[in-house]
Amino acid sequence: MSTVKYPPIIPELDYSGSDQTKINTSNFKYFLLSTFFYERVKLDEKIYLKLAFSGKLHYMPLFTMTKALAHYNDSDYENFEKVSKALINSMDKYGWLHENLMQLPGHPKKFKSYSALNNGRGLGVLIRYYSKHPSAELLDKIKNVLKSFEILSSEGGVLSKDGEYLEYSWGDNSPIVWNGFMSALIGLYDCYLHGPKEVRDTSKELFDKGIEKLVFRQDELFIKINNFEWIKYDDNKLYFADGPYIKIETRQLEYLSNIDKRLEKSLIKIKEIGKKYPKMASRYEYYYFIKKRLMK
Repeated sequence: MSTVKYPPIIPELDYSGSDQTKINTSNFKYFLLSTFFYERVKLDEKIYLKLAFSGKLHYMPLFTMTKALAHYNDSDYENFEKVSKALINSMDKYGWLHENLMQLPGHPKKFKSYSALNNGRGLGVLIRYYSKHPSAELLDKIKNVLKSFEILSSEGGVLSKDGEYLEYSWGDNSPIVWNGFMSALIGLYDCYLHGPKEVRDTSKELFDKGIEKLVFRQDELFIKINNFEWIKYDDNKLYFADGPYIKIETRQLEYLSNIDKRLEKSLIKIKEIGKKYPKMASRYEYYYFIKKRLMK
């Protein structure tokens, strides 16, 4: 019996863990399933989250993708394939809509939209599942995900009018969420390195276009008020990012600056901020803490 050699896990997702009820032991997991958002997780074939403050179940494909890749990084391929199959099956029935579950200051009311973050993360799952189960149908799904990066947000894709990839894609006024943009770029490059040969050129072309935009706008990742410097969550709505974003974006910039050296100056700066304010939270994080207390 031949043994399939899976592609390596991407550095952005270098955590592991097969806990079926909670993934929150590393900084990235803490960000993804912060106790400010969720306390219990209920899993079924579609992967739902149970929100502690409302008791409601929410379909969240980003969690499904991340759980699949956590199993993958554990070399737990049985559960990786089980969760990946659920994700692929839900793709047609439910889509990979990214949900804003709360009213955020400066943002529209609760909404769902397509997301470059979801689509970039989803590519990582699809290409790894494809490496063992290649099929024309799955190849078409990968191509469709890539196509979303070429379609303007106002027309249903995740591309901004200026060429960035949008975590929240609801039209011309969508904010550019920096960590979501970088995560999408990592997913595209991952697809270029390890995806089916039929999509590698397209993946690289989309990555190259996006990285040029990030390099050009990299100074906008940071905000400075007097002598205090921090990182931004996005470019025009929620200016402050919370504490865990420092380590998330550091990891992302480490990966991307190895590909494009022009990003090294931002990597140096974000590491300096992380050392200077290692335990610093922000108004953004406190907002959720207060929100949770008020809803008890």
